[in-house]
Amino acid sequence: MIAIDTPLRSADDVAPLADAGAGSFYCGLVRAGADGVEAAISNRRPDDPANFTSPEALADAVARAHARGCPVFVTLNERFHPAAREPWIAEQVRLVRDLGADGVIVGSVATLRMAARVFPPAGIHASVCLEAGNSGSVRFLASLGAGGVIAPRHLLPDEVARIAAANPDVRLEAFVMNSRCAHHEGYCGYLHQSLDGAGGGPGACRRIADGCSPRLIRDACGVCALFDLARIPGLRAVKVVGRDLPVARILADVALVRAALDALAAAPDRDAFEAGCRDRRRAATGRDCLGECYHAPGGEPMERAVFVYSRADPERVMETVGAAIDPDDPDRADRVCFGAEACEHALPGPALLDRVVAACRDGGVAFTLVTPPCTDRGVERVARLLPRLPPGSEVVFNDWGVFELLRAREDLVRVHGRILTRAVRDPRLDPAAFGDKSREFLGSTSLHSPGYQAFLRENGVARAELDDPVQGYEPLPRGSLPVALSVPWVPVAVSRYCGGHLADACRHDACPARVSTVQGAPVLVLGTATYHPNRAAPRDLSGLGVDRIVRWIDLPGVDDPIAAPAASSAPEPRPEPEPAAEAALAAPSEPPPVAPFEPGPALAARMDAAGVRFLRGRKERVAGRVVVTVEAECLGRTVEVELSPVPLGRPHFRAVGGVAAAYRSAGADLAVVNRVLEALLPPGGAADLGDM
Repeated sequence: MIAIDTPLRSADDVAPLADAGAGSFYCGLVRAGADGVEAAISNRRPDDPANFTSPEALADAVARAHARGCPVFVTLNERFHPAAREPWIAEQVRLVRDLGADGVIVGSVATLRMAARVFPPAGIHASVCLEAGNSGSVRFLASLGAGGVIAPRHLLPDEVARIAAANPDVRLEAFVMNSRCAHHEGYCGYLHQSLDGAGGGPGACRRIADGCSPRLIRDACGVCALFDLARIPGLRAVKVVGRDLPVARILADVALVRAALDALAAAPDRDAFEAGCRDRRRAATGRDCLGECYHAPGGEPMERAVFVYSRADPERVMETVGAAIDPDDPDRADRVCFGAEACEHALPGPALLDRVVAACRDGGVAFTLVTPPCTDRGVERVARLLPRLPPGSEVVFNDWGVFELLRAREDLVRVHGRILTRAVRDPRLDPAAFGDKSREFLGSTSLHSPGYQAFLRENGVARAELDDPVQGYEPLPRGSLPVALSVPWVPVAVSRYCGGHLADACRHDACPARVSTVQGAPVLVLGTATYHPNRAAPRDLSGLGVDRIVRWIDLPGVDDPIAAPAASSAPEPRPEPEPAAEAALAAPSEPPPVAPFEPGPALAARMDAAGVRFLRGRKERVAGRVVVTVEAECLGRTVEVELSPVPLGRPHFRAVGGVAAAYRSAGADLAVVNRVLEALLPPGGAADLGDM
């Protein structure tokens, strides 16, 4: 049976994690009072929130884990240590043994040799930092005393299988959840902790200004690969990464992996298993599959882009852009797509465009201007914006008049917009109700024509945009343009009317937005366009040539962009507005009532124990749901956290035990944010924010 190797940093977490499916634990020990060097050479995750800070606490956790039948391994996985510290490393190995732990995870040959004097082979696991990427490397480490080897993150299932076949007596382990870096970890020279002002920390390579470096994927997932991994005889465990993540997140990840392993016996084929994994991922974690996979061929990880709608308050736009490209966030965007795809009146003004372009330039991320179908006035507006773009910027065109403008700018990258693909995107479709020929037609777009693809290439178009309608798309022809996939909103129709008026007479600071249904199918009417939410990514990303995911964030006027309204077989008709009501539609709505929020005794005690100081808070009702916003201070940094029962489409979204958390931080690293989140939410999350 394959064990789920699970991060641990508190004895109190043993029982819930074991109940969720954890089969073994790994953890770090950084003793209180340790100097900086001692902390650094203890393990590759030396921050206090990721480790036990006393031998007594670790011993308690080991005892509880053993009572549940789970072994515990302690990380000593730094790749080197100063000569003067070698006696300390040897002492640490002996301490781990004396505390009752089952073994150590070592990151260097020197530490492995020291561990071999204290532990039998079953108690020594070679860390991924030793980069055992082939059968000979595993055989060599086993000869030094390692009974287990953690396979490098980049290995594919067939490569793991070859190693296992050549080393049948070695316990192999493969990564399956979170934190996939495209670099070889054992050969990476960046420091693994943050350096204020110096650009260090996980994902530091992403700060290279031209964006040419591969990157860290914090939310990587490999559960689909279990279809192959679980069939490898020598694979004894799969690893969930995240000693610095909230325990509620780890609980969800472990439950997802356990459910996937349990489902293998009932899965008739690979497609059925992978489809089930996507559903299980959403149900267990609240996070969608975007094709950012462990153990999947295909070269570089997906480029992550965000779309920021230009028809919003300029300060809100800049706040959204700043949060999306925050250099201290390992999940920050690689690219900002800014503008409007459906209405020429929503295009940004020159001043706002200049500010966003400057923010992207200073943040070292790429920039794309998104443009809509246009009248002659709209084309003139675009023409005034193009000279403000630096060379190398992308421009998405959804209009051939705009394309004509781009022909005169060889220094700009041309991108075929998804509005121009002429696809069927009817949200009412049921693919199962159609035959093969109908599904082939419904799954095609203008981009599926080889002749059209050739025309685009001949005219200097570098890539195309797509989305994922309910029926999905057929694979594109061989040699097609690379694709940027936009999620979660699928455009159904575009109009010239906005809020009951011609868009030419638009009087809105932000586009009016209304969530509704079409014969039971959920839709969002945003300004001149109608969208359908589809949270799942296509099953065959490679067949569509997708190498970029564009996530729409923080739509103005949309409080709950992801959660669709309940479907009904007969949606209520919308009455025609009276003249007075029509005028009211153009006026900004009253803000929801806001009440001060103060922590109750239990929450105050949790925050105090975590070293989190409450500054201020508020509670409000948005779209019928309670939203709690808390500003707090931790480790000298200020963090603002917004909690809701559903995602609000804000930047920095993360699911915590069934509660959606969006956060803004002033220089705080992820460990600080996580400490605040764990203080705010009890283990398992908060079932009712109204009770906070």
